[in-house]
Amino acid sequence: MSVAQQVLVGKKRTAAGQRDKLVTIQQMTLSTSTGFPVETWTTLRTAWMGRLDVRADERFTSNQHSSAMETNWYCDFASDMDPDTVDVSKVRRLLFKGRTYDILSAVSLDGRSIELITLAKVDE
Repeated sequence: MSVAQQVLVGKKRTAAGQRDKLVTIQQMTLSTSTGFPVETWTTLRTAWMGRLDVRADERFTSNQHSSAMETNWYCDFASDMDPDTVDVSKVRRLLFKGRTYDILSAVSLDGRSIELITLAKVDE
């Protein structure tokens, strides 16, 4: 049993046939043309993914509502998303229906698919 399987034992996953969400994968480029580092996000590609909402949280701090949602995404294996060769959580993020999902971690599942653990924040 691989390390990824040991970590994820007992977690519900989505099968390839349930990958019914068309998600935009963005990549970050760092520009220093102004003398300061500036992050720019561009579209890398789109991919069909499965989605599993794990947890949601809402708080009231500093007279503002703040909410966050943890979501796991499942996609087919692709070399540009391989967590062993690309720092996925640093240079990739997902867009789905106008919401940005920051990637917290990525795990390769048997070299056939990738699980992305994401966090989406909504501040009012």
